Amino acid sequence: MAVLGQLTTEATVPTSFLCLIVSIGMVIAGFHYQERVVFLTGLVSAIIALGYHLRFAVQLYAASPWGLLAGMGIIIILSASYMEKHAARVFGRLVVLREEMKVWR
Repeated sequence: MAVLGQLTTEATVPTSFLCLIVSIGMVIAGFHYQERVVFLTGLVSAIIALGYHLRFAVQLYAASPWGLLAGMGIIIILSASYMEKHAARVFGRLVVLREEMKVWR
């Protein structure tokens, strides 16, 4: 929560990376210890940190639009091809995770 507070009051790129690292650690710890609150808090924090990354990317886009567009295009193409190839397995694992979370504390 402290890192999220720092991110919302003084949004910088290092703060955003720190928030993302801490929230990913919370997601991993919540999954390992089967704590629903820790897992969901880390997930929400990661989404907020990625939102700030998107904001910084838009600001970077104003400085150099073509390089950013090329990089984002490559990432989109790679992730779309991965999802096309492995969509059933990914969504199947999400369903299993959802069922497991019902018995978590």
